[in-house]
Amino acid sequence: SPTLQFNHLYKKILHTLPNNIDLRYFAVSILNQSGCRLEIPHTGISLTIPEDAILVDHDQLIYILVLHHDDQMPRLN
Repeated sequence: SPTLQFNHLYKKILHTLPNNIDLRYFAVSILNQSGCRLEIPHTGISLTIPEDAILVDHDQLIYILVLHHDDQMPRLN
């Protein structure tokens, strides 16, 4: 079912995040051809992806996260 698949992917995302993050600064949504909007409450941080902006043929999970410490940042090559 879609709900079970979403829950599995959500848990997978949580396992990829740095240790000791504050989930108050985390937002997740389903992205598809209808677009999506993510918002981290009480921060003024949001991300809007408009309809048809991304070509996907099935639902994808997308997330945003505020990291407060340099050691939590992903390494970029």
